[in-house]
Amino acid sequence: YPATSLVNENYLNIKSENIINLLNEKLIKNINLLNDYGFENIKKNWLNFAFNLGKKIKVNSAEGVFKTIDNDGNLVLTTTTGDCKIYSGDVL
Repeated sequence: YPATSLVNENYLNIKSENIINLLNEKLIKNINLLNDYGFENIKKNWLNFAFNLGKKIKVNSAEGVFKTIDNDGNLVLTTTTGDCKIYSGDVL
């Protein structure tokens, strides 16, 4: 997704405390989901919105198809030598 701003998204009059309150509500909701149902539910929801899932990407020096995230939250790339877990990095 391209970079944007609140102004570009027509949120001209939104106050910073409203943003913080909304983020806090979403965080609490997701913590409760994690505690009640485990990581699998959050992972499934996250993958529904994952950008470039199933497409070729480059992360640091690794290049491959973005396969999934594993149950520890690591990005999994399918490379020419097999699956590769990415623990941290910049997606290019």
